[in-house]
Amino acid sequence: MSDHAAPGYSQALAAVQTRIARAVRPWAWIGAAALLSWSASAAAAAADPSVEDDAVAAARAAQERYDAGDFDAAITLWSGLLEGLPRTAAQAPRRASLVLAIAEALERAYIDQRDPMRLRAALDLLDSYLGDLDPADDENREMVEERRRALAERLALEDSRPVDAVGDDRGPRAPPEVRADPEAPARRWVLAGGSLMSLGVGGLVAMSVGLALGEQADLDLTEAVARPLVEPGRAAAIAAARERGASGNRLAWTGAAVGGALLAAGALVTVHGRRLRVQVRASARGVALIGAF
Repeated sequence: MSDHAAPGYSQALAAVQTRIARAVRPWAWIGAAALLSWSASAAAAAADPSVEDDAVAAARAAQERYDAGDFDAAITLWSGLLEGLPRTAAQAPRRASLVLAIAEALERAYIDQRDPMRLRAALDLLDSYLGDLDPADDENREMVEERRRALAERLALEDSRPVDAVGDDRGPRAPPEVRADPEAPARRWVLAGGSLMSLGVGGLVAMSVGLALGEQADLDLTEAVARPLVEPGRAAAIAAARERGASGNRLAWTGAAVGGALLAAGALVTVHGRRLRVQVRASARGVALIGAF
């Protein structure tokens, strides 16, 4: 039995594919947000800059693989980055972005290959993430749970696909009703705001590192000036301390400016997303009230 023999299923499938196509571009920025997040905090990683450099390179490569349609490679790279992130409150926005990016890549791979195991793998990933999530992290939990519901609905539609069954004259099963998600734009705004604020925190960390470097440079300068005038290397020590102090000041000012701007922008974007959600829910309640009469 072909899909053409089951118009009800074909229409439902077309509706879901339309939703997926509309969702692809808004979700594709998640990997890029993770890349920007690592780039912003790389200036503060004075202990081992090579680790941050590797993470930025992996995030960039994953996004390039995703954009090129090589979803398996993108999934592998994003999964490696996710495994390397500690389960802390500071890393929660990055972990949520990576989990959603991997789930999106798995769904895109399913669309290309028609393999339901891709959807099941995405659901398993989201279930594992939700099981380990901090109970107080309501914002990330809400976004991931919403994404899981959409994937579960997609898998239910796949499971209802009509197949040839010898001796089964009941015909194809009716596919489940596919409903548009009116809150999806609001969730994307909220997630974008959270990512921007995560970048802002990275800027403030860079500012803290700059202040610490400047303070240490002041101590080194005081020590160098106190040396005897005829001591060899005194002038070089003074010059080096002043240079380190200037570098620390530059890092502190840059981190403060960039971090503050990103925090403010993130807060505005998050507020906008929450207002959209309130408007959508209020509109839904109004429609329901009108229908009751």
